[in-house]
Amino acid sequence: AVAEGWAGIEALSGIPGSAGATPVQNVGAYGQEVSQTLSQVRVWDRTEQRVRTLFPADCRFSYRHSLLKESMQRSGGVTPRYVVLDMTFQLRPGGLSEPVAYADLARGLGVEPGARVPLADARAAVLEQRRRRGMVVDPDDPDTWSCGSFFTNPILTEEEFAALRERVHARLGPDAEPPRFPGADGRVKTS
Repeated sequence: AVAEGWAGIEALSGIPGSAGATPVQNVGAYGQEVSQTLSQVRVWDRTEQRVRTLFPADCRFSYRHSLLKESMQRSGGVTPRYVVLDMTFQLRPGGLSEPVAYADLARGLGVEPGARVPLADARAAVLEQRRRRGMVVDPDDPDTWSCGSFFTNPILTEEEFAALRERVHARLGPDAEPPRFPGADGRVKTS
């Protein structure tokens, strides 16, 4: 996509796995999520025994979650209701990235969050971030052989975050602050 000048998934560069798995968990990294550019997902519905086209609203995307993931969880992962057949992305043509939304990525690029940079620069900076964390496969380095990371950042109520902050201050001192990012519904995302 970057080589062709299409923006919208450049921050997802270097994520291992298949594209068809990305809408299940609403895969995201460095400020982008699959749901931001996905316009439809074609699935085989095992319950209805037919092909269906799901649009983003049908998928009920949220942070690392979707209808597709719900179907897997309900089945215990044995026989999920939906099988992803293909997806359509709606990418933006042009040579600049989407606004850089991740602070460390912006620092690595030498720009303020919200800036747009050349697509190739954004991809290179994402891969460098991932490489520093050992998340870019290098055939000569067994420490990089990975199937990826599957985690979610905790989403807390204000009260839960305040309790976390107190624990951090008690352990590390009053200047230590846990990471804080805006979450949905007035909640707080941390790491």
